[in-house]
Amino acid sequence: MTNHGRSGFPKSAAILLAVAGFFMAAGLLTLEVTASRGDSPQESLNADRAAARLSAYFERMSEPKPFLVRTGQDWEARRGELKARILRDMALDPLPDRIPLDPHYSEPIDHPWCTIRRVAFQLWPGVYSRGLLFMPKELREKPAPAVLCTHGHTSDGYADADEQKRYLMFAKLGYVTFVTPQDHHEDLLRGWSHQTYMVWNNMRGLDFLQSLPEVDRNRIGANGLSGGGLQAQMLLALDPRVKAATIGGITTDYRETLFTYRNHCECNHFPGIMTYTDQPEISALGFPAPVQFLTMDDWTLHFPADNFPTIRMIYRDNGYPDRAECVYWPTPHQYDRAKRERTYWWMEKWVRGDAGAAIPAEPEEIRIVFPPKALLGLPVAVPGERTYEEFRRAIFKRDNRVGQGVAGWKDYRARMTKALGKLLGEAQALLPEGELSSRTVEPAWGAGARVEQILVPSEGPVLIPAIVISPDGNAAPHAVEIHLAEAGRAALDKDPDRYMGLVRQGNMVVLPDLRFSGEYGVKRLAGRLGPSLLKFKMAYPLRMPEDAAELAPDLAGAWDRNGIMWGRPVSGMMVSDLRAIISALAGRPGMAGAEFHVSAEDTSALAVTALFAACLDPRIAAVDADFRGHRFEKTPLWRDDLTALPLVSRVLLHGDIPQWASLLADRRLTLRNVPLTYSDRGLIGEAFARLGNRKNLKLSD
Repeated sequence: MTNHGRSGFPKSAAILLAVAGFFMAAGLLTLEVTASRGDSPQESLNADRAAARLSAYFERMSEPKPFLVRTGQDWEARRGELKARILRDMALDPLPDRIPLDPHYSEPIDHPWCTIRRVAFQLWPGVYSRGLLFMPKELREKPAPAVLCTHGHTSDGYADADEQKRYLMFAKLGYVTFVTPQDHHEDLLRGWSHQTYMVWNNMRGLDFLQSLPEVDRNRIGANGLSGGGLQAQMLLALDPRVKAATIGGITTDYRETLFTYRNHCECNHFPGIMTYTDQPEISALGFPAPVQFLTMDDWTLHFPADNFPTIRMIYRDNGYPDRAECVYWPTPHQYDRAKRERTYWWMEKWVRGDAGAAIPAEPEEIRIVFPPKALLGLPVAVPGERTYEEFRRAIFKRDNRVGQGVAGWKDYRARMTKALGKLLGEAQALLPEGELSSRTVEPAWGAGARVEQILVPSEGPVLIPAIVISPDGNAAPHAVEIHLAEAGRAALDKDPDRYMGLVRQGNMVVLPDLRFSGEYGVKRLAGRLGPSLLKFKMAYPLRMPEDAAELAPDLAGAWDRNGIMWGRPVSGMMVSDLRAIISALAGRPGMAGAEFHVSAEDTSALAVTALFAACLDPRIAAVDADFRGHRFEKTPLWRDDLTALPLVSRVLLHGDIPQWASLLADRRLTLRNVPLTYSDRGLIGEAFARLGNRKNLKLSD
């Protein structure tokens, strides 16, 4: 077993930053260093340095997993493991029942080479997709070979003019051609990604082709470019009925299509895939089926040198040296005539079985259906049809087995907290690098208190700055009050008296800049995160938005989606930061057994961070969280509303805010502005009542 492919750039050594955060209005603080580790001068962690550290984290999380040349049983075991896991992560394990296709057809359109009909075919009970069937007028052999054509993001979908040329030319060559639509359906909160729909849609497309008497069920190929290439890749990897495939303009290390500042279409992503594999290895899972890669001057530019050699060696070392091909064109991201002709040849050679086939020449002019939208509008009525969304919600089930009494609640909490650790990607968290640093400062408002700026290693290269205000003297504080705010440490600017009042009552007060707040806030980082900060130079970076108003939403969207791919959602990152702060303070002399209280008032991202951290960390004795009118069931996308909840894939399979809140029935909890039904209030109240703790629950609209 040999590693011949790219296995990731070298992990950068830990950079120890002996700094302390300084983020107060000019003139408010008079700095006086009284305690620090090391001899390096203290600096501030400003937004530029925060951007650099977040970029370094991005690179670490985006490193490709090792892609090894495996042979024999070792390769077969790896293939089986990956296929099973991919299907499980797509919510397609087990595969749905293959219910009757129940096809419904439009009236045909006559073309010199074929007839064209729109076909509705059944995916799940009552849920239908609509494909295009190009039936050749002349079949060179019976039964005939067939192709499943998939398409990418075009303004006219599968009716796009250039896409039509591919389908029509295949029909001219005598292939029964079926085209599936690139419909986008996603419900990550319940565990369904776009790929859940697309993979099953294409598998059912193969079922439809095999059902036709004109088709040789053992000679079916698949091909597509861009989003269509992704569909062809996933179908080849997961369905052994694909005889051969052409994958155009997609397969490459995922890090070529992940960005720190905006994201590709969400259909490229599904939960946790980067925790165990990468696209090049997925594209080899169809072995020994022949696979052809079309690359160009896009994100596939590095693929021929970095990834394809491994795929070629897998085929060669397992006895099929001629079944993998990679061809590069110095063109933009497009499925032009030359690439289409190469695709026809690959299908002729491996699907039809003509080993000596020449590359078919596509006619200069091909009569297409015009206008293209005429194909999209071909009516196909299906009585009683329901939407995919209706179907998903109808079959959705949540784990609500709370059990009886205190013992039942404890069992439920244990099961839920274990699930929460997986949802937040704790196994994927990087080990912290660097050392805790601190310095004492003397602000004008800090009389009678000790004020520190600390910098806490959290995850990998990420360092979290915080202001810590303690009562003067050596006595342990009554409690540690951690305040999470969108402004982070800068929240002190608005009302220092508020926090000093808590200190005078004997409490320690802490204001941290968790990720995506303070210096790490998306509004402050917008425009600072970009390709120039990365050591790895992407082949085809996406443009930075020209409209400044897009910068923060695009940045939020990118990290929301990156986290799904990494199996490390934004909320998981923020919870790690908060728990790192707690651990740093709990480890101080005299802090053994200290109570930690966490409040969050600006955004629901901070509110759910406080809630989830308390579920996982018994050191948090009290939570006061304002959800700003959001819950997972009803939240908009984070990129569309920066007060909303970031994505947590599969979270609703276990619980929404009421279910997670019920896990804190042995502590003090205040929930503000959560849309709660009568039954939600009853669920939370009943949990607190079981533990005789109802007085410590406050639900505020």
